[in-house]
Amino acid sequence: MARTGPHRRLAGDDGMSLLEVVIAAVILGILSTAVLGVIMQTQNANVDSRSRTAAASLAAREIDFVREEFARTTTAPIELAAAGVVSNPHPLPGQVAGQPLVVDSQRYTVTRSAAWNVTGPGRSACEGGSLVDHPTLGVTVSVSWVGMGSTKPVVSHIQLAPPKGTGVATTASFVAVRVVDSKGRVSPGRAVRVTGGAETRSGLTDDVGCAVVAVNPSTTGSNYTVRLTDTGYVDVNGSANPEKTTGSLLPGRLSSTVPFAYDRAATLTVRVVSPDGSLFPDGDLLNRAITVVATESTGASASRSIPVSSAVTTLSGLWPTLYGAYFGSAPPSDGYPTVTLAPGASGELDVVLELARAVVTGLPPGASTLRAVPSGIACTDPSARDVDPDGVEVMPGPWAFYASGPGFDCAAGPAQSLIAGDNGAVPFAPTTLRADAVPPVGVLWAVSASRATGLATCPTPAQAATAVNVDAARAGDLLMPSGDWFVYRTDGAAAGACLGVPAGNYPKALTYGEANVIAWSEALPKVTLRVTNAANLGTSSGYQIILTRTPVVGNCTTTTPAGAVPLPTVNSSTAQGPVDQGRWYVYRHQFRGGGTGNRCAAAAGNPYVLGAGPSYTLRFNAAGVTP
Repeated sequence: MARTGPHRRLAGDDGMSLLEVVIAAVILGILSTAVLGVIMQTQNANVDSRSRTAAASLAAREIDFVREEFARTTTAPIELAAAGVVSNPHPLPGQVAGQPLVVDSQRYTVTRSAAWNVTGPGRSACEGGSLVDHPTLGVTVSVSWVGMGSTKPVVSHIQLAPPKGTGVATTASFVAVRVVDSKGRVSPGRAVRVTGGAETRSGLTDDVGCAVVAVNPSTTGSNYTVRLTDTGYVDVNGSANPEKTTGSLLPGRLSSTVPFAYDRAATLTVRVVSPDGSLFPDGDLLNRAITVVATESTGASASRSIPVSSAVTTLSGLWPTLYGAYFGSAPPSDGYPTVTLAPGASGELDVVLELARAVVTGLPPGASTLRAVPSGIACTDPSARDVDPDGVEVMPGPWAFYASGPGFDCAAGPAQSLIAGDNGAVPFAPTTLRADAVPPVGVLWAVSASRATGLATCPTPAQAATAVNVDAARAGDLLMPSGDWFVYRTDGAAAGACLGVPAGNYPKALTYGEANVIAWSEALPKVTLRVTNAANLGTSSGYQIILTRTPVVGNCTTTTPAGAVPLPTVNSSTAQGPVDQGRWYVYRHQFRGGGTGNRCAAAAGNPYVLGAGPSYTLRFNAAGVTP
């Protein structure tokens, strides 16, 4: 048998394996990404360089215009200073004054500010001092452009000395405004507006953060309001346009007591998340709040409560400093997250929130539903929620629990502040009912006021459909749901013949967690009495049917006897109406008309005993009563 030697790939078969191809493609992708990033950075740098070059040219152009205007007339220095801050005063050919200057499709804003150097060379008016006799005029030109990002604007400055006698008047006064940023560094280029009465002047802070604004106070002095007006800036209180007052300023004086801290506003986004990092459902955060704490603040407290309606809350217009946040009003014992916001920057904080867990025990008899309600909110409020008593999971905070069932709604239960994590058992305290001195006949029932309202006697059969047998309350404390209950006595069934209700305790308020007692003093339900075959009843004839608890003694007059109850007249021979149960004497009484003698005629068979009824009929001239 012939053997073949090891097979060797011929030189012409040499090539790259699949693995080698994949590795080469990955390396090529990495190199391409790096090269593309370098190219993009180079392009951005070139664009920025071209924009700065054009901005420098526009600044120099504006300085040339200022020199020319300054020397044109003897009043020009005053006019330049009075103009304060102006934008785009000298348009390019074919363009409009006041509108951005366009160069190679890029839009530039040229801002010019003029202010007197009233304390002499080498000194800032914001440091105070005496006014010099012949101040120079400082002109600052700042050029910015669209899309400059973090690049600083191009700034040019020039000092011009007017001829003696043509500068500022000796009676002029000045307001010097110093502005620093969030780090306490000077902040050049900030827009300042000074207002007093009908006079409004503007200026820009110079390279040492000082704006000098000339004003003309009255001979007795004037008060001025200083306001910063830059867009996108705030002070330490978060005010976009903070204001301060100078106090009374006299002619020929300098006010240098108006300092501001002012910087680009920052933005903070606070996310409420679960321990696993997922956002909380928005519905769970309704009527809740987070607390945001700032390291720097001028208020009484560095923290403020922010109502939230969703898991993500964005706060803008913030002073750049260190911020922290936590859920609710009490800071966590183990600390909370913080982030430092730089001027004009955005930051994000994740507030981790763990649900509160509990087991609610001892629900009242008949309860089928447990409802968790934020403290201070009604049981029926939309923010309330039905929960599983064996595994309650709710937001940390104060909660109240209510029980409901087929026969009652919103029976109050325990109220407790729940912390994040496990809270153990939250028991319902026992609420009990005992009825003392109840007549032995019949059965006690109770209907919740959430199922029937305004009862004066036993409930109707429909209302009694949800009644609870509480006959055991005769013998001792019976566990019950809290709330208002109508307790009544029947001859057996819940909708049976009504035997009585407790006077003054109908309904009876069962206070949660207490032993509640009804001292039974029965108010019997009224019954309907119909009296027939009584002659000449009615107003025109002057006769009525009356009922008394005791017999009428002697002759009665046309005046209704004391304590007598008139029965409403139905027709000339019949009277009918509701009366209390018990013994009654029935009379036909003449209350008007002539004649003498006794005006009361007794019904045959007096007295009559009316029981639980509910209705009785008696013939006036025949003994006996028919139920």
